[in-house]
Amino acid sequence: MSAAPPVPTRWHRVRGDLLALLLVLLVALLPRLLVLDADPPSKVLGAFLSDEGWWAQNARQRVLFGQWIMDDHNPALFAAPAYTAVVTAVYHYVGLGLAETRLASALAGTAASLLLFAGLRAVLPIRRALAPALLLALGAFPILMSRLAFTESVQLAFAVLGLAGVLWATRSPGFGMLGGLGFMLAVLSKPNAVILGPVFALWWLLEFRRLRRAGEQARPLWLQVGAFALAVVLVTTTVGVLLVLPHWSAIREQLAVSLASVYAPNRRLADGGSYLFFLPFLSLRPSLFFVASTIPMIGLGILLWRSLVHSDTEAPGPAERLAWAWWWVVLGYLATQSYQPDRRFLLLAPALAILAATGFREMPTTGRAGGGRGRRLLACTLIGGLTGLFVMSYGVHPLEALLSNVRLGEDAGVSFYSIQLLLWHATVGAAALLAWWNPAPAWRLRVPAWGWATAFLLTEAVPLALHYARPHFSERDAARAIAEVSRALEPQRRVMTGFLAHSLALESDIFPFYIRDDSVTGARMNLDGWERFRPTMAVTSMRGETVVGPAIDPAAHGLAPLCRIPLWHQVADPDSVEVTLWFTTAVQPPPACPPPAVPAR
Repeated sequence: MSAAPPVPTRWHRVRGDLLALLLVLLVALLPRLLVLDADPPSKVLGAFLSDEGWWAQNARQRVLFGQWIMDDHNPALFAAPAYTAVVTAVYHYVGLGLAETRLASALAGTAASLLLFAGLRAVLPIRRALAPALLLALGAFPILMSRLAFTESVQLAFAVLGLAGVLWATRSPGFGMLGGLGFMLAVLSKPNAVILGPVFALWWLLEFRRLRRAGEQARPLWLQVGAFALAVVLVTTTVGVLLVLPHWSAIREQLAVSLASVYAPNRRLADGGSYLFFLPFLSLRPSLFFVASTIPMIGLGILLWRSLVHSDTEAPGPAERLAWAWWWVVLGYLATQSYQPDRRFLLLAPALAILAATGFREMPTTGRAGGGRGRRLLACTLIGGLTGLFVMSYGVHPLEALLSNVRLGEDAGVSFYSIQLLLWHATVGAAALLAWWNPAPAWRLRVPAWGWATAFLLTEAVPLALHYARPHFSERDAARAIAEVSRALEPQRRVMTGFLAHSLALESDIFPFYIRDDSVTGARMNLDGWERFRPTMAVTSMRGETVVGPAIDPAAHGLAPLCRIPLWHQVADPDSVEVTLWFTTAVQPPPACPPPAVPAR
């Protein structure tokens, strides 16, 4: 008889975990830190040009001017105080600038990968815990979001901290407090993380049901929930006393603006979404999250098919059950929203990593295991719905060109939204028909782990590496050019307004402000900004022939056009942006325009 394999000692297990953490740290940190102030690829929506400065505003003001609040535009402090605290710490210890602003997201994205591995180790062996962490660390979409100063990367790190705490609480209920802390910090990084509350509640409900069926004691589960709730109460009380009560009116106004923005009815189709099953309150757009995550989405589809259709599979473990609850609850929550920027979908990334890694590990081995027609129909409908997002993304423009001469009514062609609606529902219908018909013969397929890893790297890591191997620095260079121009003014007169003013001030000591009067969301901020702050500079911007942001009239307030600065110029026209810097006429002669700026027309 052959001898049984030796049981690893505690030191060997700890050493294995440390080596795995070191591997995740390296593969997560390097692609997030290298040329951090470079422009992102063109497939990233241009909202980063304004949002990076907006969400860093209060942290920058605190470090640079010694005040948290200096004007009426404070979403970073009142809607994302945890994110603001992280950025403030980075500014305090590292310094100010565009790269430093993005550093908070880069470090948070790395931390999310490390925390995912640490959390999964509570319930999975080392190899099965390592694969999802590497998918999150090397995924193109998480890397892209971590290289931009968005709140969502910090939110993701805290959300994964909550996940890790909940999973470790299955071994020691006291870790439930860590889960509650992570959940609350995620909410304080961006309020939409509140949906994780129902995610964890659903998981606990499923666990309670499983324990009752198995005849096991539910007391440890109640202790986990109690510890989680205690942390939530403590954090809520602390934040309520220190932040909410002193600024309740401004916070209530900010949350109302955010809610109106997310659920504005005129945005549901304007942002490129398609109604789901023709329901006006459900829609999804082909987000970059899905399109950039092709291989992990295939892994999720494999696991979904195996779970619903095949009977020769093991029951899902606690991590997989939590990931499924996370995926469907968060995806359903996002589908109810009319405003769906790509970065919102980052909250799905840890669930996708766990489910995809599980799908790659356990492939179906038989063709028609006894799932029944109903389960097969459900599986194909769900897979068809996810596939329809890819079909919409890649098929809408060719089909729009093909139907350009079709006349339905007075105008030639079929609308973009009608084509998206057609493509998504046709994909779902075709998948359901195949499930009902079931024409596929019995099959057997195995793809080795190295095959999936190769496909993942070729479709996600390699394209990103090629882009950043030839970096452009238009946002950084534009901000530095404006900083050079501002030196012609005394420090107290370096005040700038405009839609992109906050981001273009990140490389300087300029005080930026934004005049906002939004009839859709009800946001009314700094309406007296011209008189109150007396700006000596302003920035206006055009994308092709379209004005970016609300139009302003600097000429009416004593400013004259000084420089034209290309911004994100590697993106083909009309998507490339050109900024015009306006400068006070009180300074004569006006300062020169440093590169890459050129004199205004």
